Amino acid sequence: MSTYTPSYKNDLFARNYLSLFTDLAQHNTNVTLEKYKDNTCLYVFDLTQDFSASDPFMNVARSGDISIHLKFDEDFPETVTLLVYMDMQSLIEIDKSRNIFTDY
Repeated sequence: MSTYTPSYKNDLFARNYLSLFTDLAQHNTNVTLEKYKDNTCLYVFDLTQDFSASDPFMNVARSGDISIHLKFDEDFPETVTLLVYMDMQSLIEIDKSRNIFTDY
């Protein structure tokens, strides 16, 4: 996945806006292009191994690290807040001997 480099001043942010729908598997939202630019800037990333977070099957859990690097064209006139939300799949398995296995 390549770096997101939007320029809201030059109206170059369509990729970020599109990912709001595709990576959440939502095709109908109330966020218009104008709202997104003006006050609803959300960055959505599908970090599954095969980019299938919205599919009904589950990937094998792996461990790893996630880091966030932010770079802005200019300073903000006021303080901004970064909110991070992560949704992970978990698994509970009960075998025929009634043994319980968890993966979370």
